[in-house]
Order: sequence, then C-alpha cells, then structure tokens
Amino acid sequence: MTYQLTEKQKRVLYRRGRRVNVPVTRTRAHIEHLHDQGMTYRGIAEAVGLNEKTIGKIVRGEQQLIHVDRERRVLAVSRDAVLARDNGKGFVPKVGAVRRIQALHAIGWTNKELTRRVGINTAVMVNQVGDHITRAKHEK
Repeated sequence: MTYQLTEKQKRVLYRRGRRVNVPVTRTRAHIEHLHDQGMTYRGIAEAVGLNEKTIGKIVRGEQQLIHVDRERRVLAVSRDAVLARDNGKGFVPKVGAVRRIQALHAIGWTNKELTRRVGINTAVMVNQVGDHITRAKHEK
C-alpha cells in the first residue's frame, strides 16, 4: 500500500522547509552518467525499482519533479548495482562473449563447429547490431 500526502500535508511540509518533490536536475544527470558508462535505461530502472517509463520521462525532460525518496534511490544506485541486479531474463553486454568467440576463431575453431557445439549461431552473435545480448545466450 502506498501512502500519499494530502495537499494540506504537502503545504505544511513545504512551509517547514521540507520539500516533498524536487527538480529532476540531479536525478537526470546521474541517470545520464550511468547511461554513458554503458548501462541501459531498463537496467537502471530495475536497479532503482522504478518503472522504465518514469526513467524515460526524466531523461526526455517530460517530468520536471520527482519525490525526494525516489531521487535518493536513483542517486544511491551505482554502475555495480545495475550490473549486480537480478536480471534473469534481461540483457548483458556482449563484449565478453564476442571476445571468447573471436579467441576460438584465432586458434582454428570454425563458426560451423562452434554453432554445433554451443547451440547458437556464433557468426550472428559476433556480427549482430547492438552492444547487448540476452543473459541466456551469454550463459551458453
């Protein structure tokens, strides 16, 4: 159950100097910093516990205010927290898997043999557009 303040309670808190909603400036800057480090908006949202649409609205400038508790949660999230989140069905950076496949190519393995043994088309994985692959493919 979520608890929402009435308008009167918000006015009282504001007069006492306790803000309920704050501008998203710091929040947006932190989200963009994480994104610049290679984190996806979906990953950031999952690590924070917010809806991905909310993160999108903040980044696009469609949302101007954020609740102070949500701001604290966003600012507390680090790159390591995003990478360590429970992400069973999500995406992970593909760089490690691609490098492993390239190393196997360098020592003589063919895509045909790797595909037969691994169960996924390694040529497609190496050449696909984008920086992420599903965790399931990465685990193989």
